[in-house]
Amino acid sequence: MIFDRKGFKVYVKQHPREADINYLNARMLPRTVPIEIFSLLGINFHYAVSLHSAGIQDEFVIAKIQKNLVPLKYFDADHFHLWEDIVVKGLDEMME
Repeated sequence: MIFDRKGFKVYVKQHPREADINYLNARMLPRTVPIEIFSLLGINFHYAVSLHSAGIQDEFVIAKIQKNLVPLKYFDADHFHLWEDIVVKGLDEMME
């Protein structure tokens, strides 16, 4: 993962309906707890990154830098073939 190579502790919060995936060098947050709870509890991270999540929109500040990598207008099956390039570009921009 790009973030652990940069020395960050990586936390992963999967969607409740998402299949279990084991991420190397990542700490898993409970999938049943909405990410917005961290904002309400005053728990903040340096980065919050998602393909697209309402939980890291402007009204919920859980990180110094928050980014939905795939814009909502491309977040569908018809545009899935574009996601890899969009994600790589978004991560590159964040790491500048």
